[in-house]
Amino acid sequence: MTMMLAREKGPIWAALSGGVDSATAAALLLEQGFQVEAVFMELWDCGLAKRTGRQSCCSPRDKRDAMEVARQLGVGFRTVDLREVFREKVIKDFVESYLSGLTPNPCVRCNQWVKYGALLEMALESGAQGLATGHYARVASQGENGPLTLLRGRDPSKDQSYFLFTLGQEELKRIIWPLGELTKEEVRAVARRKGLRVAEKEESQEVCFIPGGDYREFLSLYAEGDLGGHGDIVDWEGRKLGEHDGFFGFTVGQRRGLRIPWKEPLYVLRVIPKERKIVVGPRSKVNSMGLEAKEFSWVKGEPPGSRFPAKARIRYRHKEAEATVEVISEKRVRVLFQEPQPSVTPGQAVVLYSGEEVLGGGWIQGPWP
Repeated sequence: MTMMLAREKGPIWAALSGGVDSATAAALLLEQGFQVEAVFMELWDCGLAKRTGRQSCCSPRDKRDAMEVARQLGVGFRTVDLREVFREKVIKDFVESYLSGLTPNPCVRCNQWVKYGALLEMALESGAQGLATGHYARVASQGENGPLTLLRGRDPSKDQSYFLFTLGQEELKRIIWPLGELTKEEVRAVARRKGLRVAEKEESQEVCFIPGGDYREFLSLYAEGDLGGHGDIVDWEGRKLGEHDGFFGFTVGQRRGLRIPWKEPLYVLRVIPKERKIVVGPRSKVNSMGLEAKEFSWVKGEPPGSRFPAKARIRYRHKEAEATVEVISEKRVRVLFQEPQPSVTPGQAVVLYSGEEVLGGGWIQGPWP
């Protein structure tokens, strides 16, 4: 946690999702002597969840669990309605990205605009000194007047720093991540020790607002206008190999679901919405030696140089690749890999690391050259 937040400076809002991570984070803050106020975010109307009978984010069950955790901890509880900003900044971006042939990352947008945007602003306006969440990441300071650094969580299997690259110095001053030094097993052990009702609660690996993980069904319900319809599947030289029933059902690097007999496995190379085309090719054509990214955000406000080495992660579960970074402009970079990387996917985030530190990140426009 940062040195900016202190026990004697006032309350901290602890965002409770109804899960074990956020509950344990709040419990640890109390144990450390902080004044805590619990807050639950209403984010989505859960219409798809009601229709399918599957759980999604901010469900009634999650809210009940969050309220019960607050009661167990003996802290105040409030609900905040963030459905409008969630719909505009997360859901709308998600739908429009897919219909533009991109593969979006809604977790980054939610952190940027909802948790550490609207919610943090509400916390500060209420008189709280900051916001605590159950993320597995860390903040460190470089000397008394030095900039703050965003670091990976200690547990490599749970590290969530990839989703937090949009945070800058002002946000990091007001954030506490009590779980940053812990593993998931240690978090559950703390929850059991505290007797929290969510200690053994399962966690979802899906996009939180899409119960069951079927984003095609979600798009069919929430997209406005034409979803694209049928189109051609072509090879890398433009020869027609087959047809598809909606380009939004494909993403770069995808292998399954093409239903095209071929002498070797085929992968999606490009999605071309305007032509309703899916371009496919063998694995050898999936690799790229670089990428260009836009809307780049630097944690310290500026890059470490105009050209510098870094490790680049192009997907959450992607093993970081050694790379050279070239800064094209204030918000644009080119990342050149030492070794070719598979499935550079437009719409996904590329995040740059130097050791444990997150330097910054941005949105992939496509492979380069």
